Amino acid sequence: MEETLKFVVDEERQKKIKELMAAGYQWRCLKCNTVYKEKRVELLEDGHGGRSLDMCRCGCDLFQKLSETTCLNIEVKPINGTLIFKEHHAKYCECEKGKIWTGDSETECRPDFKVLRGKSYPKTYRCSKSGLKVVILKSTKEELKGPDELGSEFLRMP
Repeated sequence: MEETLKFVVDEERQKKIKELMAAGYQWRCLKCNTVYKEKRVELLEDGHGGRSLDMCRCGCDLFQKLSETTCLNIEVKPINGTLIFKEHHAKYCECEKGKIWTGDSETECRPDFKVLRGKSYPKTYRCSKSGLKVVILKSTKEELKGPDELGSEFLRMP
């Protein structure tokens, strides 16, 4: 069985990131995607003389180096009403109803899965929101050890 998931290079985004890096930009905010040459610093008064925090104007303190930004898009297309993932890619399950994992609980679809076969691999589920069958294949030890194509080590199984 082959996964119904593909990682496709976004050449336009890759080109834009290279242009920004050539112009001296090094950081991007993980919430609003604002880019900075140097991390923006904000003084926080805590009653003990204060301290400086790296913080974007949007209030987020999480930054990523532009050089570490991936330029991959995820394409998930069901085949005959079935989505197939290896277990380390199951977090990328998505359909017209939503995505199982976005990193933001407010935007995740939170489906209930009916177990059709769950004791051994391949595990099979039915999504209550989309009606699609979801098949989970066993990942290799190497795939589970390191980050995936997008740099994520997070696992999310139905």
